[in-house]
Amino acid sequence: MQTSIKCGFFMFLLIALVTSCDLFKGKEKATNEAVQQELAEIDWNVVDELPSFPQCQGLVGQEAKNCFEKVVTQHMLTHLGSQQFEISKSINDTIFVNMVITSDGEVQLKKIKQSALLQRELPELQEIIKASITKLPKALPAHKRGIPVTAKFVLPIYLNID
Repeated sequence: MQTSIKCGFFMFLLIALVTSCDLFKGKEKATNEAVQQELAEIDWNVVDELPSFPQCQGLVGQEAKNCFEKVVTQHMLTHLGSQQFEISKSINDTIFVNMVITSDGEVQLKKIKQSALLQRELPELQEIIKASITKLPKALPAHKRGIPVTAKFVLPIYLNID
């Protein structure tokens, strides 16, 4: 009788161990599904923390945004201001520079939108802007829920050349 109780106990234990593995798989599957659902619901186009530069660390909100824009703008103005342009007529126009800060902090130029007048009058301008972008310091990436993410932004450059 005692042997049959031991045998029954071991069978129960064996069945419990075998079926409990399925319970862990079920919990793991449910967790993975919850994570995937959460990731699908995140608006990756809106970041929690904007990209930044080392000199802007510690700033938040509008101050951080202003600092980031100031670093990029000053860099571009310094680079463009050192160039000599010859034009046949005055120019009052805007160039739109589409850039990306990767999740590694690399600044990449995506596209430059400029008017036909600017292309005619300053054909070298795009190359000058490209060179300036490559010389920007490494940035601190944007973050979404604590994860470094790639962020896109557009830098308008207003030109007023007489």
